[in-house]
Amino acid sequence: MDFIVEDAVRRGVRALYFPSATLAILCYQSCKKQNISIPEKLALIGYDGGLLYKMCSPALSQIEFSRKAIAEEAFASLMEILDKPGTIPEPKYLPPRLIEADSTAVVSRKEDRSSSSAALRIAVEEAISLLQKHL
Repeated sequence: MDFIVEDAVRRGVRALYFPSATLAILCYQSCKKQNISIPEKLALIGYDGGLLYKMCSPALSQIEFSRKAIAEEAFASLMEILDKPGTIPEPKYLPPRLIEADSTAVVSRKEDRSSSSAALRIAVEEAISLLQKHL
């Protein structure tokens, strides 16, 4: 992970997204070890880290999917299969939720916060789009 962080900073990358809590925490630790300031030098976004991300300082932003919605859709699909053997349920889109925290608060001036938030949302939407293509 140290190499990934070093290379990202060297190339001027401003943010990294990790599709697992483990990778996000490893990156967070690597940044701390190398004295790379989060979010000033490198912003971090993880996937579904829950309370673990809140215990970091700065707290890590994350993309989260509703476990309840996933369970409900899975149950509905299973019931459809049981009720109509041989049918294949249509894939469902469940929108993710961005939980912004301090690891992506890259702008401190109040008047610039909206543009920073918009840039973050665009980056997250691109990451989500890539994830959906590979699922």
